[in-house]
Amino acid sequence: ANELISITQTSFILALCTLGILAAVLPIFTFKFSHTKKHVDTFFAIPINRNHLFKSHFIAPILGTCIPILVNYLLGGIIVVLFRGDFVNYFELLFLLLLAFVIFAVVYSINTYFVLSTNNVLDSVIITAGIVVIPLIFSSAVSIFMESQIVRTGMVEIYPITDEIIKLLLPYTGFVLIADAFENMYAFISIDFEGIEWFYILYYFALGIAFYYLSKKTFKKKKGENAEQLTTSFVTYPLMINVGSVSLVLLFNITQMDFITAVLVLVALFVAYIIAQAIANRSMTLNVKMVLRFIALIIVVNGFNYISKQTEFFGINRQVIDYTKYDFVETRRGLGLMQGLVCNKPVGPILNDCLENGLILINAGANNK
Repeated sequence: ANELISITQTSFILALCTLGILAAVLPIFTFKFSHTKKHVDTFFAIPINRNHLFKSHFIAPILGTCIPILVNYLLGGIIVVLFRGDFVNYFELLFLLLLAFVIFAVVYSINTYFVLSTNNVLDSVIITAGIVVIPLIFSSAVSIFMESQIVRTGMVEIYPITDEIIKLLLPYTGFVLIADAFENMYAFISIDFEGIEWFYILYYFALGIAFYYLSKKTFKKKKGENAEQLTTSFVTYPLMINVGSVSLVLLFNITQMDFITAVLVLVALFVAYIIAQAIANRSMTLNVKMVLRFIALIIVVNGFNYISKQTEFFGINRQVIDYTKYDFVETRRGLGLMQGLVCNKPVGPILNDCLENGLILINAGANNK
């Protein structure tokens, strides 16, 4: 039984990885004909409605991927039941597999929209990779920005927003949610339905439907003469370069650096910005508009960062901590890592509360700690 469970776990995780990879790759190959002049005229000249042409190309890869995996699972389960007499969590695993197919269709739908928004194969590959990398960079930047802005006195816990942002912006994490449910299923013998994050599953489902209709609309408006031309759609390079640049500027907050370090960071950011623009435009030509746009971005983002810091995160820090609750603290004394507080009330109960929560403090008197 343990050997069967081990094989099942490995196979299921491999299936999830395969679905994730195919969700990114298939849209590029499926709609490659719309990016090459050699094929686009032929396909668009076929006497078939654009709507039907899109549906046939969109649905076929989904069925071609999911049906073989499903049949393999069903047949494998029947064989195991016939020869071993049981198959641990057969229907629970089937349910998770169907959920994985939903996430696959969602990610496939989103990637299809971005692929159709490009005009050549190379851009479709770059943008497909970008919609995975940019959310990760953005979530890290927001997390670091929040940690630098929210008070860190130990009186409040900084909310872990990074994971939430990634879940909202990167539907690939749906596969991670299913993998977690799968691991919990074998840990607790059955699925913990309450432990599955249904909000995100439903959110991804709604997202998939929305991007399906966006993809169909984009395909119906796509012009054959744009094939193999530069990609100019706002949702591709312009959006990703701007979001990526803002994220990098937030990550490397020059307002907290010395002058030389800040200059080096600015030069590195400018080089990265120019390289991204060169990839988008297929040209290394540097113009005034690019430089002014980069300068404006630096001023706006760092200005926002500075104002946020000066206003205690726009007043939120004052609302997070009720300072009146700690008005018994008179002063702080200490040297280096040896720090203490002088209080105007006995600190024994406070020390006991801290000890119960795993924090060891030492008092130097009735009102000192």
